[in-house]
Amino acid sequence: MIRDFFKTDESYKIQVAEYKRKDAFTAIVVWAVVMGIYYLMGQLYANNGVYLGIPVNLVLASLCIALVLLRKEKMTTIGFTRKNAFKSIVLGCSLGLVLVIANSVMNIIWGSQLAQIQGILTNFIYYLNSTCVFY
Repeated sequence: MIRDFFKTDESYKIQVAEYKRKDAFTAIVVWAVVMGIYYLMGQLYANNGVYLGIPVNLVLASLCIALVLLRKEKMTTIGFTRKNAFKSIVLGCSLGLVLVIANSVMNIIWGSQLAQIQGILTNFIYYLNSTCVFY
């Protein structure tokens, strides 16, 4: 049952076979830009205490979608399909729950207090968004 849950879709295999050098170059450039932005975010946080994780990740996700639309590709090229939406939501919620539990246990051990409801909701949406990938 679990093996079937994680089985690679045949349409994905067909789609990957159609990629060209241009697609590989674009992927490398996007990866380099993301790594550069994360490096700058880390420097900004380490030096000034400014955390921009949520807004920057939302902008990066939006830019990814914009890149697909500009190249006139289907959303399936970045993993959005209706067929596997349920699977992605289940995995995203499961992994998000693991993160919440792990963070809660560590915070209890360290003697921390509970966060404000607004912060909890923001983090829940952030981690749900960052772990849900429809592929």
